[in-house]
Amino acid sequence: MKLRLPIGFVLGCICAAVLASNASALQMYTPDYNDDQIIGIDFKGVAPATALPGSPWTISNGGEWAIGINRDGVRAVTSYGFTPSIKPFTIAADGSITSPQPTLVGTGGFALAMSPTSDLVYFLGSSAPYGITVARQAADGSLTYIPGSPFASGGAFGDLAITPDGKYLFASGSPAGTVRRFSIAADGSLTAIGSATVAGAGVMQTSPDGRFLYVLGSSGNDFVHCLAIGSDGSLTEVPPAYDVGDSSTGKIAVSPNGSRLYLPNSNLDQIVTLASSSTGVLSLVGSTPVPDDYEAAAASATGELFFVRTNAGGGLYYSKPDPVTTIPPVPVQLVAENWNYGTRTAFRPGTGGTAGALKITPNAKPLSFTLDASGSTGFDRLDWSTGGIAEVTRTSATRAKFDAPKPGVIPISVKAVDSSGCASDLLYTGQLFVCTGNPNAIKSASYDTPPWITSLKVSPSKVTSRTKIKFKLTEKASVSFYAQKPLPGRTVGKSCKKQTSKNKKAKKCTRWVRASKTFRKNGKAGRTNSVKFTGKVGKKRLANGSYRLYAVATDSAKGKGPAKTARFRIK
Repeated sequence: MKLRLPIGFVLGCICAAVLASNASALQMYTPDYNDDQIIGIDFKGVAPATALPGSPWTISNGGEWAIGINRDGVRAVTSYGFTPSIKPFTIAADGSITSPQPTLVGTGGFALAMSPTSDLVYFLGSSAPYGITVARQAADGSLTYIPGSPFASGGAFGDLAITPDGKYLFASGSPAGTVRRFSIAADGSLTAIGSATVAGAGVMQTSPDGRFLYVLGSSGNDFVHCLAIGSDGSLTEVPPAYDVGDSSTGKIAVSPNGSRLYLPNSNLDQIVTLASSSTGVLSLVGSTPVPDDYEAAAASATGELFFVRTNAGGGLYYSKPDPVTTIPPVPVQLVAENWNYGTRTAFRPGTGGTAGALKITPNAKPLSFTLDASGSTGFDRLDWSTGGIAEVTRTSATRAKFDAPKPGVIPISVKAVDSSGCASDLLYTGQLFVCTGNPNAIKSASYDTPPWITSLKVSPSKVTSRTKIKFKLTEKASVSFYAQKPLPGRTVGKSCKKQTSKNKKAKKCTRWVRASKTFRKNGKAGRTNSVKFTGKVGKKRLANGSYRLYAVATDSAKGKGPAKTARFRIK
């Protein structure tokens, strides 16, 4: 049977299914330059957060400035700002940092980006010859420079960002007021392909769909710029740039759907929320007054926001934007820490669950059926949805009953969402992974609701020249009719069979045997259809006696509904 669903549906949980919690389960890591440490927390939706086993970790002395975690969630790196070096490490299942590898000396960096499509890591040099260093991370976590590294030597860049498809890299600030563009070859090497002018270009982040690059101006150029990314890596500014009003805005967070930007500003003591339209036009939504020194923001897959606050009151803070206004409330502290710089927070990437193949079982009433995705694994919840409907029904059950409001052929899907809110979509910020995107996290199909005969009557039941067959349908269909006559039988299992010497002592029953040829009538939905019936089918008239009319509806897609019967008599 084909899977098909109508436009809306009502969920009925089966087997006492419990609705899944909205709480996240995130492992997060932030480098602490001030104390030469990495802070790791386990966030389950409430404050305070729980420290990961062994946190904080002292990986090396040198001032951790940036951190990155590979898409496998196991291999990671941290870079140092003033003692040029990179330290690779691995992460255990419980979130603890283990197996530190040898330090890679000679670069370091105030920013890094994990490649979204390979095991390459890109660093900004923090000392001569500066430029962009590229290293490949082996299976054991160790790092090796690739040939040609560093690229664009001599350039003291401020930040970098990679497109989610892994094709282009952008580096800001060298020369000042520009965003340099590079194409990324299969081996990870970079080729300069031009630049875009952006006054004071500094902090950058890509939109989740890879269509836009958001660039924050600095040094008196207090604007947020949106640049459209072309298929060739070109950058075209989408006016107008938004005036931040102060150059102390830190790392930007972009919502998972790309519609909101969150900018913490340590001088104006506020978090500014901007809207980004489908064409990239920026506009103010509102602002949240906060205490001093909020300097960096990050957004989870479920839209929760995390902020690094430095100096007095320093630590990692959390806020969930209002679902209507999309403005975040004043954040609450998850962990206290004396941070000196607002560095980016890295999420351990969510991998999504695996959705089981969709199966369907019609229920014993019109337009009602049960969907089954019992082969699903690694999920915190399943999201069931219908095509063209924004509303999603979420449940932890792998089987769910649905009632469709009207018949039709409608696409359906089930998505296996893990505890971090990740499923089938890659969510990448331009530097770090939030979700790696599991193509097997979603299964899709369509369900063609079978045509039901909701009422069937032979009126009057004692057939005369005025008798009509009256019937109603859930949808337009062709209905096949034929007469059945009752004969005595014996119950064998769940069936009524013809009496034989073997079953003659079994319980008596009535079996219905075909008594006429088939005749058909087209019917419309939602109205009483009728066809004249005089007891004659084709050229043959039924003999006197009791009968029942057996009817089955078939729609244009050849879908068949359940049979319906009605009694009548010929006399």
